[in-house]
Amino acid sequence: MPSVARVDKGSWFRRPGAGAAAIFAVLGAVALLTGPGARAETAGDNKVYGQPGEGADIIVGDIAGVKRWGSTTAITAYSFAATACNVGTSPAFWHYGLTPVVSQNLFDLKDGRFQQIGQSWIKHPTGPETGDYCGTCLPASAGSLGVNCSDTYAATGNGAQTFLGMKYSVNPYTGDYAIEDTSATGNAIFKRLQVHNYDLDPALNPGAKYFVEVRYVSPDDATTGNGENSATYRPVTVSGSAATGVYNLTLTGPNVIGQPAIMAWKAADPSVTITAAQLPDDGTLYLGTKVTYRGNGLWRYEYAIENFDAAQAPLAISIPIPAGSTVSGPSFHDVEYHSGDIQDNGTWARTTGPTSVQWKANTLVLNGQVPNALRWGTLYNFRIDVNAAPGTHALLLGYSVAPHPTYELSLTVPALTPSVCDNDGVCDPGETCASCAADCASQGGGTGCCGNGTCEAGETGSGCFADCGQPTAAETMCGDGIDGDRDGLTDCLDTNCCADPACDGFDLDGDGMAQACDCNDAGGTAWATPGEVTNLRFANLPESGPSWIWNSPAEIGGSAVAYDLIRATDARQFDTATTCVALADPAIQSATDPEDPTAGAGFFYLVRARNACPSLGPLGSSSSGTPHVVPACP
Repeated sequence: MPSVARVDKGSWFRRPGAGAAAIFAVLGAVALLTGPGARAETAGDNKVYGQPGEGADIIVGDIAGVKRWGSTTAITAYSFAATACNVGTSPAFWHYGLTPVVSQNLFDLKDGRFQQIGQSWIKHPTGPETGDYCGTCLPASAGSLGVNCSDTYAATGNGAQTFLGMKYSVNPYTGDYAIEDTSATGNAIFKRLQVHNYDLDPALNPGAKYFVEVRYVSPDDATTGNGENSATYRPVTVSGSAATGVYNLTLTGPNVIGQPAIMAWKAADPSVTITAAQLPDDGTLYLGTKVTYRGNGLWRYEYAIENFDAAQAPLAISIPIPAGSTVSGPSFHDVEYHSGDIQDNGTWARTTGPTSVQWKANTLVLNGQVPNALRWGTLYNFRIDVNAAPGTHALLLGYSVAPHPTYELSLTVPALTPSVCDNDGVCDPGETCASCAADCASQGGGTGCCGNGTCEAGETGSGCFADCGQPTAAETMCGDGIDGDRDGLTDCLDTNCCADPACDGFDLDGDGMAQACDCNDAGGTAWATPGEVTNLRFANLPESGPSWIWNSPAEIGGSAVAYDLIRATDARQFDTATTCVALADPAIQSATDPEDPTAGAGFFYLVRARNACPSLGPLGSSSSGTPHVVPACP
């Protein structure tokens, strides 16, 4: 056995070529439901889908089957079976020109963002095939759907191209729509619910959750005021791979009847807030808001707006920010229109001013198109990172098209936004008497200023903890709304509270770690970057021959780790000239390398641990203290 010499701090090996005298080791760390008309199980005897309204009331009682039509240009098309129910008190008209229309949409929840990744053209049904799925049907005259009666369209029918028309032609608030020629047909994805394959590939979307939404827009619902329960969503799972280019959707979990898909975000993430807003005499928009502390005084503000049934579509948004704050990481996401739809697909342009961040659609469109407004049945996302804590203020949605000012017609929606004052009676970190007198000055009728180091009349430990509270070494009360250790992080935003039961609502993946400490809150198998691999060494194992073995990190940061074995021909060039050795089993702490160095040369090795966290485990450092840096392995 050759001698082994410790020559550096880190975790690399030198494997000599033929005739070399020694091996140098370094101690350290490197380390479906398919087919037309397929139906899920019914709700048994408990088929109460909502409170019937006066007059007709159309809901989606079941999303049951899915059909994959095929792929073109790395886009796959689907359609879904759906059953409509009339849970109202009178029949609903169900003949051409007065039939409800059907929209189909697909969404995903990934990395804390809920976004729409696909939409179809609008299905124009023909006439009802009355059934008893919704209860005991009371049949009505021809061309009507009776009380408690159901009408089911198979997945193939809801994807029939000759019945699909443009979303733009429908007024979702009144249920009226223009009669159009829907006879055009095309390739496998034409007019159908289209999704880019990169949004479906499980390898590119680890931990993602998916949801399908089906909605009926009915003139009868509009007349009777029963249209707000006309959407249903249901979880789906994705299977497939880039190797085959085939991605199948499978319906899982129950139908969530009477709710739009954005409610799935709140159901999966208790920290999300949902706010409804309307212009006068128009339908509803839902604003979803999620605020996440990113560390180092930086907060992420994630907004999703779903236009449920508003005929007037916003085309601009203004998010207030405190003067002097710094904005980073802005992001916009919409859903594509396709198949020759007249809606423009241009990205909303962003401008950052001293007191607001704004996105606006291009209103100067050509060739008969219309601006990329946030129309009914679509959801758009807006994200910013700001060095300001949240407070409740108003987002502004703009509707006006040039030459009119963008916000001449506007809608304000209360939401958590970057703030220096949230007017909650508590002088929070970052608030001062100058910026937030309502919270910091003259508390309880006193004359003092919270934050000046003196507990004065009117100030209390809860309202002015900085002056009157007793700081602790760490956050010990994780649900009292007080920054007990005065580090600027309150309760579940403090790393001291990551495993506290009071913060279970901030633990999305159920791994026992709240967001402040979880590197990947969409996957329960990892919550921290693995530590350093230790004791990398060479051994002649009976089962595999000459091998490299190592010890696992003291902290693996999850339920399991995998390893990278990295080879270089120069110990000084691991950052530029490396090879990732293919491992038979990346989960075990040993590996072989079939490659041999040339005569007189050698190989150097590092080992690294990784899990589902975005960051890779460390590779140790050189004797000078410089960390080893190696690119990620495929």
